[in-house]
Amino acid sequence: KQGHRYAADFITRHRLQPFHPGYFQPGGSLYSYSLTDWETARQSLKREDEGHDFNFWQDLPLLPGPELKHKIPERLDALITLTLEELTDFFIHPVRYFCRSRLGIDLRQDDSLARDEEPLKLEGLNYYQLGVELLRSESVQSTNFGTEDLFRARGLLPPGEAGKFALAGLKAEVMEFRRRLQDHESPRLEPLDFKVACGSYHLEGILTELRQNGFIQARPARLKGKDILRAWLRHLILCILAEEDRRLSPASLVIGKDRQVAFARVSGARAILAEILDLYRENNRRPLPFFSETSHIFAREMLFERIDQAWKKAEEEWQGNERIPGEGSDPWLNFRYQQENPLGREFQELALKIFRPIYEHSNAA
Repeated sequence: KQGHRYAADFITRHRLQPFHPGYFQPGGSLYSYSLTDWETARQSLKREDEGHDFNFWQDLPLLPGPELKHKIPERLDALITLTLEELTDFFIHPVRYFCRSRLGIDLRQDDSLARDEEPLKLEGLNYYQLGVELLRSESVQSTNFGTEDLFRARGLLPPGEAGKFALAGLKAEVMEFRRRLQDHESPRLEPLDFKVACGSYHLEGILTELRQNGFIQARPARLKGKDILRAWLRHLILCILAEEDRRLSPASLVIGKDRQVAFARVSGARAILAEILDLYRENNRRPLPFFSETSHIFAREMLFERIDQAWKKAEEEWQGNERIPGEGSDPWLNFRYQQENPLGREFQELALKIFRPIYEHSNAA
């Protein structure tokens, strides 16, 4: 654990340009003897001498954001159109959203090449993906024609009898999970196309998985912070729409393998959504230090007055250990923070600001 935590002691991360000011800081680990680069770095820091705090992530040349086109005076009153999918992408991973939408950077690995090895066990992402597909299929109890062959052709199942055994075990788990869902299901409603004006934004999208007793989100795996955040956004929108449409029930339920979280009616849903949209606007200027898992764990401990454990557990979730990588190893977060520790005051304020109303209107624990 010590070696993992203090890996930064023997890893040197160089800057992209040789004239970066970091190469000319007294006592710094980076250094350069170039007079030309030093002069360039000095000129770039002149703005600090003029009273402007230099911030790399605020001063980057950004791609046009949805709000920039409305800076023209005659357009100041126009609403900015934003989709639910875009807001969700921001909410569950602000840094990734900023890199993709404002910097045009995509750090996803190229997985277009076929794997040259067969899986020996059904686990990890393959296990989850097959579980989701089986849950969505019409019949899990009986093997659909070609299902096993199709999974094998996609390289998702172990070879031979091991693959049949693994698929049978997964089907049994999915059937049990579906029985749990049936205890909460009511007649299904048609997907709802919505448009909601909130603050300076015009939020639009489609709400699916609606039933007469509310919104139900099922995940055949352990619930994570991002699952709760995704459902919370949809629950807020559902509560706003239910104010005018009595056919809608302002209740939501998130069901996972380990637990389920129920959301009650939120009387101030529009105000809470407006605060989230304000954070979205700020995130279009700089990536906010909010992390779906680490922030969730920290807020949970703080809200239940386990203050002495909050920072410790947040640090453990961020750093990880020898067996399980921490959230800080996420390529987007590693790209943003590198050797910097983002678990500071702003991290604390954002975690509590976002998760406090979630815990006030749910049975999350």
